[in-house]
Amino acid sequence: VITGTNFIGATQVLFGIPQDSTQYPAESFVVNSATQITAVTPPEGYTYAVATNTYTSWAWPGTGYTDFTWSLKPLTDVTPTGIFWSHQFAFDSGGNIGYCGLQTDTGVGKMVVFSIFGSTAATAGSGGTVVVASELGAPFYSVRFPWAWVINHVYKLVVSSSHAGLSAHQWGAYITDVTAGGAEVFVGHITVPSGWGGLSGGNDIFFTEYFSAPACGSCALIPLASAQWSNVSANAGGVS
Repeated sequence: VITGTNFIGATQVLFGIPQDSTQYPAESFVVNSATQITAVTPPEGYTYAVATNTYTSWAWPGTGYTDFTWSLKPLTDVTPTGIFWSHQFAFDSGGNIGYCGLQTDTGVGKMVVFSIFGSTAATAGSGGTVVVASELGAPFYSVRFPWAWVINHVYKLVVSSSHAGLSAHQWGAYITDVTAGGAEVFVGHITVPSGWGGLSGGNDIFFTEYFSAPACGSCALIPLASAQWSNVSANAGGVS
């Protein structure tokens, strides 16, 4: 059932996205009123999916890790298209997931984004901001930290509970421009409920997210966005 306005006199119903030239007609449809149409979707094989993300998952045995370290090297810059290159990580018990990575400039500047679902508080590093967002109706905290990354630079990212200055149940994020020989920079820290434990090696993903509007109905319409991740190490390099 499709709702809207001015449907009287409609001669065609198409499924797809206006920005995508690939659109498919309904098998049949009935104009019920000026505000409602009942349509039969195209047969299997002719429907479309909204293209958004690509994923690379990895896992290793063990739990209770105090930090994860990895590097990220952007190979393209598709600003102002919204692209997010990130590492999604999980906690041992009682918690949700978090993620940390680099984002293109969509009008507010390039940045590091560090978020943990189910978190209870956050503090941003100098110049950063804290955003209270929502996932499935539950609030969580996210840090947005300005970072003017450039292509072909290697950036080391760390999520840690063991860095100096962190209190119990706080996880901090840090970034270093390895190519430029820069110092480690504090992105922010996020507080999680007690009982979540350390980081788990069993549910981790590197992902590329396309989040620009309008949505795309075809992967061919998404600009090429390329980045290179390193392998992950844990516990200050003691596990890899």
